[in-house]
Amino acid sequence: MDRWGRFFCFLEAREPSLCCPKRSRKYRVDRTIDQPFYEDFDAFVEAMGDLTPSNYTTKNRIGATEVKVAYAGYGQQQTFEVPKTEVSIEDIS
Repeated sequence: MDRWGRFFCFLEAREPSLCCPKRSRKYRVDRTIDQPFYEDFDAFVEAMGDLTPSNYTTKNRIGATEVKVAYAGYGQQQTFEVPKTEVSIEDIS
């Protein structure tokens, strides 16, 4: 028996559910509610940490534009300012 087993058996006289932690209500709550929540939350935090804001775009609500160049031939070119359909974080900064 390891030291924790001896410790829990020592506490049996005071609180019988502590001697066998698998019978205690706290142990059941930890195993069925808390532990799955912690595992899911850890996975969520890890996934959020892997996100890169510059990879996401949204509808252009700020009126951002981009410059398009049209070549007419023999070195002639004309530039047009065209509204963007989608914007990213680089368009704001």
